[in-house]
Amino acid sequence: MNNIEEALFTSWPALEEESFFGWKLRFANGYTKRANSANASVRLDNLCDSQIGYIEEFFKERKQKAIFRLTSFCTSQEIDDMLADRKYRFMDL
Repeated sequence: MNNIEEALFTSWPALEEESFFGWKLRFANGYTKRANSANASVRLDNLCDSQIGYIEEFFKERKQKAIFRLTSFCTSQEIDDMLADRKYRFMDL
């Protein structure tokens, strides 16, 4: 994760945060996407079905849909394609 992203996470803390295989899962009762999403915290080239399932369950238990924040410096096109295959869609810049 780059220093700017880390500073943004620190300045806008989530109520709950969990690290999971290079992802930072953040929950804050749905207030913002940055604080309520799965964020790659290191360079990741792939994501398996069981990892997606775990992340989806993390948010389902908190009555939210899973949101994956994909940054160009932490994720690959393969992850983007895999999520698109699972019907995730691009929402914002």
